Amino acid sequence: MGRLRRWLHRSGWLLKSLFLNLAPARRVLLALAMLLCVNVQSHGDGHSLQIDFGGFPIVLFLLLLMLELKDKLVAKSELQAGRVVQQALLPKEAPQVAGWDVWISTRPANEVGGDLVDFVTHEDGRVGLVLADVSGKGLPAALLMARLQATLLAFVSELPSLAALASRLHEAFRKRGLENRFATLVYLELEPGSAHIRLVNAGHMPPLVVGPGHIQPLPAGGPALGIPTGQRMRSNRSIWLRPRPWWCTRTA
Repeated sequence: MGRLRRWLHRSGWLLKSLFLNLAPARRVLLALAMLLCVNVQSHGDGHSLQIDFGGFPIVLFLLLLMLELKDKLVAKSELQAGRVVQQALLPKEAPQVAGWDVWISTRPANEVGGDLVDFVTHEDGRVGLVLADVSGKGLPAALLMARLQATLLAFVSELPSLAALASRLHEAFRKRGLENRFATLVYLELEPGSAHIRLVNAGHMPPLVVGPGHIQPLPAGGPALGIPTGQRMRSNRSIWLRPRPWWCTRTA
């Protein structure tokens, strides 16, 4: 397009987007304000069209702006409250596992997000660490993250294997999730005083084992949670870290 057509096209697209994103009552208010800006004057030799943003039209524009700003402030306060709730759902401190040093940290890009970092302490002393990421950003991802966390904590001690756990999470996320949403997850269990770990990976980036002079990626896992691929979750992997990395030491 030429410059004039491009400018007209962008201006029309902007006005259309603005109009369609307003509530019905505010659409009427905007249309009335724009209509009042147009002033048609008759002269002896014809008519003239003038655009005047003063007086009553500017009052309507300011009223519309104030209503939209009020909605934005309310939404921001709700997101801040949601951030407080989400932070309360995450662990306050890292678990203590004999022979291991564990650090847990997360910070969402927005007020709330779909990242999950948590741990589960079993009765026999095993500690399960979970790292998950729900696709998307903002409030929808945060709500799905909270549901994924609740489902994991409900079934992690009842199912016989990590593969069964991943399958149950996959079914729950696919049936009760949103369309075109999925989640990746890594769940691993540490045994106190041992370099033996069990893990299942559902579409997440492979964890890295850092040792003296080398970095070893662990095997990749199965499909992400919520994606209807028809594949079964792989059996849980059992790995013995040899040589033991610098962050894993045996205890008596």
